[in-house]
Amino acid sequence: MPSRPHPISPVTPHRVERHDFSALEAAYRLLTSAHYRTSPLDLRRLLDAPGMQLWRAGDASALQGALWLVEEGGLEPALAQAVWAGTRRPRGNLVAQSLAAHAGLAEAATLRSLRISRIAVAAERRRLGTGQQLVAAAASAAVGYDYLSVSFGYTESLWAFWRAWWL
Repeated sequence: MPSRPHPISPVTPHRVERHDFSALEAAYRLLTSAHYRTSPLDLRRLLDAPGMQLWRAGDASALQGALWLVEEGGLEPALAQAVWAGTRRPRGNLVAQSLAAHAGLAEAATLRSLRISRIAVAAERRRLGTGQQLVAAAASAAVGYDYLSVSFGYTESLWAFWRAWWL
């Protein structure tokens, strides 16, 4: 039976106040420890780029998990058509572009979405429901968007995690 984590709440990266910086720092540290591709450039993107959301389970002193959401899609129809045709690849929009270019769904790139870019759970909280509760928070945050997506490198354990969520 999953145990309940500390409350799940958003951290607003681009409006971090001095008292909230420790929460952002703790979340970034956890994301870095869990994903080999997390870099200082990611922290800069979290702080500066529009359309970034960061959710945390617990507070800075007892952080149990972190989830990074990225807004994607919403491309103009002409650009979506160019993505579908393979003549344009604008930065970002990983899933929106994949749906357009690889699945042949040009209109998919015009839809607005949130993509789960990274999720990390503290080692002592794994397999206790913290990750699932973070994903549920992301799904709640997707109100007003056309879909929620995820991209991840395949491992058996990640596949089992995402399969349990989506099925």
